[in-house]
Amino acid sequence: METPLDVGVTLESEMREYIVKAGDTLSRIAERLLGSAGRWRLLAEANELTDPNRIQVGQKLRIPSLEPAQAPVVLNPSDPPPSGDLRDVIFSVEGKKVFALLANTDERIYVGIRHKAGLYRIGRIRPEEALERAGAELARLQLSGSERRVLEATAENEGALDAINTWDNSFLSFGMFQWTAGPADGEGELPALLAVIRAHYPVEFEHYWGRFGLGLEDVNGPTGWFTLNGIRLVSADQKQALREFVWSLRFIRAGEDSKIQAAQLLHAVSRLDTFYFERQDRLGGFALSELITSEYGVALLLDNHVNRPGYLVGTIERALELQGRTPSQLAAAGDEASFLREYLSVRKDFGGTRAMTDSDRRAEVTRGYVTEGLLSDRRGTFESNRTLRAA
Repeated sequence: METPLDVGVTLESEMREYIVKAGDTLSRIAERLLGSAGRWRLLAEANELTDPNRIQVGQKLRIPSLEPAQAPVVLNPSDPPPSGDLRDVIFSVEGKKVFALLANTDERIYVGIRHKAGLYRIGRIRPEEALERAGAELARLQLSGSERRVLEATAENEGALDAINTWDNSFLSFGMFQWTAGPADGEGELPALLAVIRAHYPVEFEHYWGRFGLGLEDVNGPTGWFTLNGIRLVSADQKQALREFVWSLRFIRAGEDSKIQAAQLLHAVSRLDTFYFERQDRLGGFALSELITSEYGVALLLDNHVNRPGYLVGTIERALELQGRTPSQLAAAGDEASFLREYLSVRKDFGGTRAMTDSDRRAEVTRGYVTEGLLSDRRGTFESNRTLRAA
């Protein structure tokens, strides 16, 4: 077992400090010092890192103490949402940190860190933790064991269930896949998530959003529009309202609710329906579900699609070309392992300057789940319950 001296950690005003070394990533540091690679989010938040992928050799990082995992606000599916108006709130800014005090209570809530036009909160509720404790609710939503394992591996590279971002050009992003309200004059994926929540948990939708005037319009498949007090939010000026601190607070509180967590997981796995099972002309009419069938392979594809959806099919097509194989040969031969190695080599550069972000590190995290026996790389191991959910 490593000691603080072995890893270069010192105590300083009750906060440990770590000096970044060559080859370090936040995930590796978190795994070594905090016990789990998924706790990179705690490091990013403690050090106010806007881009967790950019750390430099010699950089000093503060290592936070571990707190008990936060329990979801709602544990029993029959329970109502938590009390609290989420309307009469006092906000304060201390340095860069934003806090909220609910009226008539002593509850002080950390909202996020101010940045540019808004704020961000990396969040602390890891999808893998929600998967562990939301078994009964996820069973009701009919997620298969394979789907849960793939989501857990993919979520390791993405956001927490209570993550929020209001500073970039999408105005408001939320949750484990950072679904957005969309840029000015554009649709977003976040309304589609809220449509899932409204369909499965109408009481919760009303509690966190509906009673405050937030509505949905023209949600078709993965995207849609928000309305506020009956007005569609389209322009930059209209969407600016979503950057108000109170909306961040409402989404954060929703992210702490086990029903909203389950809906996020359900919506995340439905992303596979948008690309994995669809036949692709560029792949000879084959669907990816006929070419890549291991849990490990599906996790890699989902990770790719979350980060750079427009490049996924092209990456597969290029990897096949380099191997001198056709889609039909891959589907028939079943030699998935060698193909995935080629695919990973291609995806880190495919798209040039817009290539997948930190592809090697993300692949390493996903492969770790195979090494630990949490994900299978055997062909034919991925099983989907999509037909059951559609029934």
